Amino acid sequence: MTVSGSDSDGTSDSALRAQRYEKIFRHSNDAVLIVDFESEAFVDANPAACEMLGYSREELLSLDPADLHPGEMDRIRAEFLSQVYENGSGWTDDLDCVTKSGQVVSTEISGAVLPEGETDGEPTRMVAMLRDVTERRKRKREAERTFAELEGILDSLNDLVFLHDADGTMRYVNEAAVTRLGYSEAELLDFSPRELSSRDDAGRYDTLVERVKQEESVTFETTLVTAADRKIPVEISTSKTRYRGDPALLSVARDVSDRQERQRALRRFKKAVQQAAHAVFITDTDGRIEYVNAAFERQTGFAAEEAIGRTPHILDSGTHDEAFFADLWETLLSGEVWQSEIVNERADGSEYYADQTIAPIWDDAGELGAFVAVSTEITEQKQLEQELTEQRDNLDVLNQMLRHDIRNDLQLVTAYGEMLADHVEEASDAAEYLETVLESAAHAVGLTRTARELSAVMLSEDGDRQPVDLRETLEAEIENCRSSHSEAQITVEEPLPAVDVAANEMLNSAFRNLIENAVQHNDERLPKVAISASERDGHVAVRITDNGPGIPDARKDSVFDKGEKGIDSKGTGLGLFLVETVIERFGGDVRVQDGPAAAFEDAAGGPGTVFVVELPTASSEDAV
Repeated sequence: MTVSGSDSDGTSDSALRAQRYEKIFRHSNDAVLIVDFESEAFVDANPAACEMLGYSREELLSLDPADLHPGEMDRIRAEFLSQVYENGSGWTDDLDCVTKSGQVVSTEISGAVLPEGETDGEPTRMVAMLRDVTERRKRKREAERTFAELEGILDSLNDLVFLHDADGTMRYVNEAAVTRLGYSEAELLDFSPRELSSRDDAGRYDTLVERVKQEESVTFETTLVTAADRKIPVEISTSKTRYRGDPALLSVARDVSDRQERQRALRRFKKAVQQAAHAVFITDTDGRIEYVNAAFERQTGFAAEEAIGRTPHILDSGTHDEAFFADLWETLLSGEVWQSEIVNERADGSEYYADQTIAPIWDDAGELGAFVAVSTEITEQKQLEQELTEQRDNLDVLNQMLRHDIRNDLQLVTAYGEMLADHVEEASDAAEYLETVLESAAHAVGLTRTARELSAVMLSEDGDRQPVDLRETLEAEIENCRSSHSEAQITVEEPLPAVDVAANEMLNSAFRNLIENAVQHNDERLPKVAISASERDGHVAVRITDNGPGIPDARKDSVFDKGEKGIDSKGTGLGLFLVETVIERFGGDVRVQDGPAAAFEDAAGGPGTVFVVELPTASSEDAV
């Protein structure tokens, strides 16, 4: 190497340059690597490179560049190394490096040929400077994502949004602008705001742009013209902004023809909420109350100024555990509606029951913005439920008493009465008295049976139903009635259908009462009862026809009333009431019609009565 000069202590210029380069190399904040073009091996690495990549200098010099850039070497040779080799310098901004720990570092790399490394005019080495731009790229990606989200928000707006340059070149329009104006997006991007305005307002555009430059933002009213030549009065707010890094103007147009109606609707809604009978309160996402209506004040005893700014914890009665409220918040924060009965405490310390529904409120960007709660006081209802529960328990006790104690005593009376009959002269007053006792006892037994069955119906749940064989049920009750009333003729007109109905064991009681009613209230010498059934359209109809005196039209609507008895009837007046109660519990219907007595083999007898029972089949119930 030729020395061109020296300083006062004899040091050559090249040596000084080498010292300066060495100092820069060692103390640079950027990672610096010396690379041999031919072998592509690392010749040297500065401390910053070791720190960035996590290797010692000796480890770096033993690495292949492919270890730092897996899968990228072909692109590096084609786009970077060749550029530096041919031009003396080069640059790339999208190269990832893998550190010793496996972390990926985004870098931009600049390279230059080392003159001292030339052989016959050809470069042999290069210096590569790596700058960590991971954070910068992260910020860039976040900015792009934010911009995409912003476009999504703008597209969700009902207002018309235009982004344009000061000269009127349109850069962006939202979906509302496309929908409301009737142009395609491409057509709108070819327009300027001036061209979208009505002819009368078009000349104001330049003046307004100048105002925006001076005042940062301007709000004005104008008229936009649709593709169908319809005019839309709008209020436009135009302000300065940036679009993809360049200065731009943002214009937001709102259709003011609907604004007044929306304002009226909002006032009506606010008035309705304020005057609603249900307590309504709104909280922010942290649970702090922002609004309460008048019903809230009445229901809780807290005035609006006492509640706003506080949380619903002021209503906590201490009745519910942490799991109850954990479920509440988990439901709301997942975006679902929470509904439950809750015991709250008023301002005066008294407790009350409320049926409370809390729903999340979402903003235009789809973010959770608040919660609205609607609370209906159900204290009286809960008290009534408690009373009904107590009554139900009492009814159950009565049912057990009727089933066992009273019925057993009555059966004992009947048994001893029948035993006394053998010791009483038939024509004596005692025989008459004993007959009255036995008849009263039998009547009381029937009464206890009916009362017991009524209580069983009332104690049963509406959903306590299962498939019941109709034919088996009817045949069993027909045989029972034949055994109890040998003086009657009970027939089945045609084969009963083999079908199940949705019912329970109380169906037997209903049919037993109807068949016995047809016999007991028949004044003919030979009471006749005919039973038939038919199935159609998911329902089965059972007809019980008798040849008795019939029921006057004036009484047909009242025969099922509680306590209703026929003339000279010895019944309880509860049998048909029981029948209607049972059948209606099963989703069916029972009605009374005039009977065609002539349908029997002989035409003798009264006009007759027909009781018709209609029930849904079990299969149709399943379908529902």
